[in-house]
Amino acid sequence: MTKTDILILGATFYGCGIAARAKGKALVLDNNILAGWEFVHTLNPGKEYDEKTLCTEDAHKIYSRLREVNALSVDGHVSLAGLSEVFAEWCLARRLPIEFGVDLIRQDANKVVAVTPSGVKEFEAERIVDARPKAQSGKWLNAMITAPSVLPDGGKGPFVMRHSLVDGEAFLSFQVPDDSTWSEARAMFHRAWDLRPVALKYSTIMLTATRFDYRPFANPLAAFDAGLCEEVAR
Repeated sequence: MTKTDILILGATFYGCGIAARAKGKALVLDNNILAGWEFVHTLNPGKEYDEKTLCTEDAHKIYSRLREVNALSVDGHVSLAGLSEVFAEWCLARRLPIEFGVDLIRQDANKVVAVTPSGVKEFEAERIVDARPKAQSGKWLNAMITAPSVLPDGGKGPFVMRHSLVDGEAFLSFQVPDDSTWSEARAMFHRAWDLRPVALKYSTIMLTATRFDYRPFANPLAAFDAGLCEEVAR
């Protein structure tokens, strides 16, 4: 059995922030293969990037690093690939204790049983924190599309479009009912796409997200900053 003070479920930006503040007293479990998947895998570029709203030194450092490698523009457009690389770089530099490829089987107040790459394991902690995003005020299915740079960001029929930092690419957001299944949501997305407005007539879908987007935070840096400020990590 693995014992730790704080067990964090989800290597999200928020969860990694909590783990960083815990300073070696936390362990992060996740069934994904990279940290920060709640923005990267959902194809959510975030919005309202404002360094002045960040409270912690580490959040400021990541903001500066994103600007340095041209993964974040002055007007808040982001490269998700660049974001993923910068955050992975930070996690490795901090030696953040994350176990990937972990699927939970059972959980109670202080214990978790999970399937890990090395087999079934038990984890015990004084406190378990679920840092995975949950449906609270909406659910979205996102995609990446081709779009001319002259096409402005904003509403396009049932979609909301935001350009990426790569010329000719944009993120497309589509809100779905909270109770919709994955297959239902995809069907609704593609029906809406078939009837898309004229502005998107010549656009094509390059990639569809592999997970729902729940948006508990405006952008990944806000989520990370909130985790670093989380009282549970004391």
